[in-house]
Amino acid sequence: MKDEENQEDFFASESEPLAREGQSPPSIDETVEEEEELFNWNDGEDIVVHEQRALAVYENKFGGIVIRQEQAWDDEDDTVIVLASPGAAYRLVEAIQNQLNAQKQRRNG
Repeated sequence: MKDEENQEDFFASESEPLAREGQSPPSIDETVEEEEELFNWNDGEDIVVHEQRALAVYENKFGGIVIRQEQAWDDEDDTVIVLASPGAAYRLVEAIQNQLNAQKQRRNG
């Protein structure tokens, strides 16, 4: 019984009513249309995860490092990059780190 009372308190709302007196609340379709009109996918502040195809990194049977990107809906195959030597892998990692550091410096001014 006490759990039911807690649930009622939890769902009770003192916020503004959904509709003014004498009016019915908006339908789900009206609410969705309003939100679609107001939302801007180009506003970077609201977007927390951008589209990104899956990436995998693994060693192939020849000792090379494979970077594999999941195929897009319009690709026939995954994109595959094979780094044939450890030196090539280290140079790639260093280049990525350099790019990240440069971005960080630009952002921090």
